[in-house]
Amino acid sequence: MAAPRKLSLGTALADIELFVLDVDGVLTQGGIEYSQSDTHTKSESKTFIARDGFGIALWVKAGFKCAWCTGRGGGAVRRRAHELGVQLVSEGSKDKAADVRAIATELGVDLSRVAHMGDDWPDLAAFGVVGAAFAPADADPHVRDRADYVTTAAGGRGAVREAIAMILDAKGMTEALLAEYTDPA
Repeated sequence: MAAPRKLSLGTALADIELFVLDVDGVLTQGGIEYSQSDTHTKSESKTFIARDGFGIALWVKAGFKCAWCTGRGGGAVRRRAHELGVQLVSEGSKDKAADVRAIATELGVDLSRVAHMGDDWPDLAAFGVVGAAFAPADADPHVRDRADYVTTAAGGRGAVREAIAMILDAKGMTEALLAEYTDPA
């Protein structure tokens, strides 16, 4: 069993420029709802929490990059990513380490400046190639053990927003960003 890296808060976080997120179990609670009106039409729905969405939009507004790397995908994923300004969505991932490398290359970010958040075994290889690895509180125990940071919030319940807040705090940007919402214009 590989030992977790466990970085000190701020060591790698202040340098993060790209946050790559898994979808099911990180941005959602991991449930997948199917509906089918006939034998030729089926749809899949996902529920995203607005708090995580605001965190992602804030991250992008602050000038940083965000990508999603998921083993599944679909129209709901692409639509939500587009709404939030996510720069790249990698769907149908079978090798998240390779896909995270490709995302970093395409977006022009060194892997040491990439953070990845995942909740299950397919995310473990990606943890080994990035500068900081995050897991939501309800991630698989093996994933939590190997993450540098484990949020107190569960996947689909604010874990992404919490992780983004940690990174922005490490960058010393929180107060300036908060002022845009608290100071009268």
